[in-house]
Amino acid sequence: MSKRNGFMLYHDDVHALDILTDAQVGRLIRLLARYSEGEDVDPGDLLMPFAFMSQKVDRDGERYERIVKKRKAAAQKRWDDDASDANACK
Repeated sequence: MSKRNGFMLYHDDVHALDILTDAQVGRLIRLLARYSEGEDVDPGDLLMPFAFMSQKVDRDGERYERIVKKRKAAAQKRWDDDASDANACK
């Protein structure tokens, strides 16, 4: 998996977190950040909010991987096309 610079926090998630204390939200954000970097984490008493938010981290990570692959393939095709054009001009 490619290294991403971060993860998304969606507005609907923020509103759902209103039932947690500020300290719990802080712990949850740290857990999600570590999880998005590939660490194994133990959400403990934050299992429920972690479970639904980590699914979004996974989904977004998969989407990111698809975009990276697609852009790499397009760049490689451009390089290949440019090399073909250069050889054709000789």
